[in-house]
Amino acid sequence: ITKYPQDEKGLYERARQAWHMSDKRAKEIKYFYAYASPVQKIVACYMITNRTLETYDNGKHRHIFEGTPINDDPMIGEPVETIAHARGGVIFYPENINK
Repeated sequence: ITKYPQDEKGLYERARQAWHMSDKRAKEIKYFYAYASPVQKIVACYMITNRTLETYDNGKHRHIFEGTPINDDPMIGEPVETIAHARGGVIFYPENINK
């Protein structure tokens, strides 16, 4: 079982760090969702307000999103399988957050 932050600040910090993706894909994303294990449900939604690019010494980079919480998003509480492409968003799984 993957441990996942229980407090809102910890959840947000974990969720906003995207895995490696193309610049084009990152620009298409408008929302990001936090997925909690072991409940396997969406527990939070954020609308992206800013994106930054973090570059590593090896030349690779990852996108880091900042956003505002959308507390009434209809996908909160939904199983992960039903939300894979909802609202043009991306789900952040704890197990692949840095891949």
